[in-house]
Formats: sequence, C-alpha cells, structure tokens
Amino acid sequence: MNKALQLFLYLLISALVTTSFPGFLCGRQLQGPNSEARELFAEWDTSRTPGCSVGVIRDGEFIFKESFGMADLEHGVPLASDSMFYACSVSKQFVAMCVLLLEEEGRLALDDDVREYLPDFPDYGTPITIRHLVHHTSGIKDYFGLWEMAGNDFQDYMPDQAVYELIKRQKSLNFTPGEEHLYSNSCYFLLYRIIEKVSDMNLREYADREIFTPLGMNDSFFHDDFRRLIPNRAMGYYPGENHGFLNQISRFDLVGSGGMFTCIEDFLPWDGNFYRNRLGRGDQELIRRMTTSGKLNNGKDVGYAFALVPGSYRGLEIIEHSGSLGGYRTHYLRFPGERFSVVILSNLSSFDPGSKARELAEIYLGEGMQAPEGEDSTHSAESLPAGTDKEPATLTIDPAIREQYSGAWHSEELDTTYRIEAHNDHLELKVRYRPAMKLNPAGPGYFEGTSLHIEFEKDSQSKAVSFSAGVQGVRDIIFTKVP
Repeated sequence: MNKALQLFLYLLISALVTTSFPGFLCGRQLQGPNSEARELFAEWDTSRTPGCSVGVIRDGEFIFKESFGMADLEHGVPLASDSMFYACSVSKQFVAMCVLLLEEEGRLALDDDVREYLPDFPDYGTPITIRHLVHHTSGIKDYFGLWEMAGNDFQDYMPDQAVYELIKRQKSLNFTPGEEHLYSNSCYFLLYRIIEKVSDMNLREYADREIFTPLGMNDSFFHDDFRRLIPNRAMGYYPGENHGFLNQISRFDLVGSGGMFTCIEDFLPWDGNFYRNRLGRGDQELIRRMTTSGKLNNGKDVGYAFALVPGSYRGLEIIEHSGSLGGYRTHYLRFPGERFSVVILSNLSSFDPGSKARELAEIYLGEGMQAPEGEDSTHSAESLPAGTDKEPATLTIDPAIREQYSGAWHSEELDTTYRIEAHNDHLELKVRYRPAMKLNPAGPGYFEGTSLHIEFEKDSQSKAVSFSAGVQGVRDIIFTKVP
C-alpha cells in the first residue's frame, strides 16, 4: 500500500470516528446526559473516599447505573451495582407493603386498634390504629429520641424487647392520635411487631416470601441479626480530620423503622412494580393505596402515604422517601408521569442523596420541567426539627434561682437520672457516659442544647420542682428533682 493511499484511509477513518463519536480523538468522554451525570459525582470517583451507587431508571430500564468511590476503604474494595447498603428509612415502604398485603389477605384492617395485636400496649384513652402508625399520626414518641435521651447510643446494641418496653413506659403521647403528623420511628417499629404477630413469621421471612422473591430482588433482606455476614457489604463512614474518614461501626439491628440491606440492582424490579403490580393478587389497586396520602381527623392531607411522600418538583408530580442512619444515606425519587426514577445509596454520612437525585432529574427531564422560581416542592421524608416560639434568649441565669437548677433530676419514663450544673450563662447536663451537654438559656426557665430542650416548672413559691424535656419526635418527658 503506497503512502498516499495510507494517508487517504487514515483521514477517512478519522473523519468517520469524529463524526460518530464527538470528542473521541481528543481523549474526552462522550457528551450527553450520562456524562453530565458522572460529573455530579466526580468528587467521589476515587479510591480514597466512600461514595455511592446510583441508578437512573426510565421505562423499566436503567439508563444510567454507576458506582463512585469505595465500599471498603480498609480492604480497597470499590463500590459496584451489587454493593449492599443499609437502606435506612427507605426500608419503611417495604414494611408498609407488608401491611397492605396482610390487609389484602384479610388478616388485619388498617382501622384496627393496635392493642388487638399488642394487648400489653398502653391504653391512652383513645384508640391508636394501624393507619395512625402507617402515616405517623399516632402521637407515639420516637424511640430513637427516647433511647438517646436516656443516655444511650443507637450504635450500641439495642435489644428489641428493651426498646419496646421503653416505648410502653411512656405515660403520654405527643398528641391525640390523628390530630397531627409527626415522623416517629416507633410507628414502624410497632408495625413490624404486628406483621410478625399476624403472619406467624418474622419480618425477614415474610418480606422475602411476599415481596423480594416474587419480584426477583434476590439480594435484599431485613437484617435482624447484626452477627450475620453480608456479602458485598458497603461499610459506613463519616468524615474525619484532614479530609480523612472514620468507620461508623454499629451493632444496630432493629427492623421496621429501617433494617433492610439492598443494592441498586434490586431497585429495578421494585420500581417497575409500581407500574405493573405483581404482588399479592396482582391488582393495581394495591399500588394506588400504597401511594395515597393519609389524612388527619379534620380531613386535612398529611402529605405522607405508605412510607412514600407525594409532592411536586418543578411542575412534575413526584413521590419519594429518604433515609439516614449512621454512615448511610439513601434516597428514592420517582416521577410517575414520566416513568422515571432515581435511586441513590451512599455509605458516607455527609452525603446528600436527596439533592443529587433532583440534580439528576434535571439533567434527564429538564426540558419538561418548569422554571425553578416559585416552585413549591416537597423534599424528603425525614422530619425536620420544629421551631420554637419561646421568648428571646437571656444572657445570664438569675443567681437567685441558679442553685435550684443544680442537682439530680429523674425520669420514670426513661428510667434515667440527669445531673445538672448551673453556670453564669448556661446549664451543663450530664447523663451516663455521654459527653456533657451545654444548655443555653432561650427564655425564662427554658434552655436549649444541640438537640435537647428543657423547660422548668415552678411551684407556688417560684421554686423549680420539675422540668419537661424533649428532642425531635419526643415531647414532654417529665423529670423531677431527686431529694
């Protein structure tokens, strides 16, 4: 072959490659939505950080499925589409589906009093129904908040029965059932116990038989024993100093409020089942019920369905749920009208999958979205702390009453004693082995810390005799002074 022919063939092939694959000869990746999607996760696309697995689904198929970062930093294992993540509160929708399947079988009814199945549960003077649990309108105090208020760490082992007894020990509810919506992990913890009572199976077995096996979610399961091995587990991490990472090691293995381990691959059949139901009797009515929001006693929509949060984003209907616990962060976002979904599973506590899910949606659906200005969108499902309307903070504690705050204070509901020291401008609270918490004055007799708030009650002689304490999901835990 002469040189002229060689040159002609080289130029011809170059032209064809350049036309068919723009940017190829310059060493660049193809331009397009998938390239933009990868750019969103460039920060974690390295062997030096934890990261995430991402799935974008359209019309029943993955159009983008990639993993970024490491599943195990100590052993150099990268994340992959079959990496197993703790799903956190995204697990709740599978618990809710179990409830609906049992209802379809006629084995329970949503308006049944929970005491029909848990007869030792307290009677608060008005029925708490399964429906109240599903939609977080029960008023039952959040067990995570109670557990930590008692001076414990949720990453330690939390015995199932001890948590149940702690919930039952509460003398009051946050509110009358059906009057408010307040996210409480206790609701789904109780649902799991009801499911087991009705089905005569544990949740892991029932969900596997009724959901995971029929849908081909072959790797998903409820992790009810922290000693069990989990092949392909993505370890959880949180940020350390100097851009490093620390292990988030936990023995937590309660189910119901969370507990499911899963991978990106298994979300494809779960997502597809919303459009063509294959569970139970195969009736699409099951899906309609699953995605219908609950209501308060006054008929107002609570904005929370069966562990799914309906809403809108830039003019498009969405339904979603988020999750966070320890070193894991998760988000599942669906655009049902577009048959489009985003699933993000992360093993880093500082990761924000909800925001990334929306950014991905904008990449693929942006042309069909309204401009972001003025959009009233719904975001996530984990309840955010409520504001307070207490009086403005004072700068010092009145010396005349400072000593009244000092001493030991006991709560029967938590079976816990707080020790309080009063300083000129704050209180210092100590409980068990936890680090001391600084509580700053935020009004007369009212103090706030990073999570806890307390308000002192006085007798007729203006002497502090008790205080009520609360955290997110827990109101009015009463402490009285120890003589």
